[in-house]
Amino acid sequence: MQTFPKKSRNRSLGLVGAVAASVVAVTLFANSGSSESAADIAVREQLAVVAESFNAQLPTMLDQYTRLDSTEALPERRFAYRYTIVGMQKIPQRYQIVNEARPKVVKAYRTADNMREMRELNVTVLYVYSDEKGDEVVRF
Repeated sequence: MQTFPKKSRNRSLGLVGAVAASVVAVTLFANSGSSESAADIAVREQLAVVAESFNAQLPTMLDQYTRLDSTEALPERRFAYRYTIVGMQKIPQRYQIVNEARPKVVKAYRTADNMREMRELNVTVLYVYSDEKGDEVVRF
């Protein structure tokens, strides 16, 4: 059996301890900037599963001008639906889109059975509309 001089062993143990302390410090520092609680992170993980399921079926046309392209779980209990406005010569103004779409999505969020879990988890839903070039038109 090979033995190391006592000084060499202590130096090795000191190096291992320093590396372990550095890893712990970096991990704590990296996570310290996060404002998400453990509960929020758990909700985001649940929402990521939902987004993955949705995205497997996307993109899909919802009507003549609206294509649902993707969904995304975001930090702080937020969930995004990303749409593209297609086939329009002139994209409506931001306020027109918000005035037309917002009452419908608010009502659906408050009353639809398929949104019940989102309500119970206190998830904020974000709707993002882009033009066919990919430029964001509006988000609410």
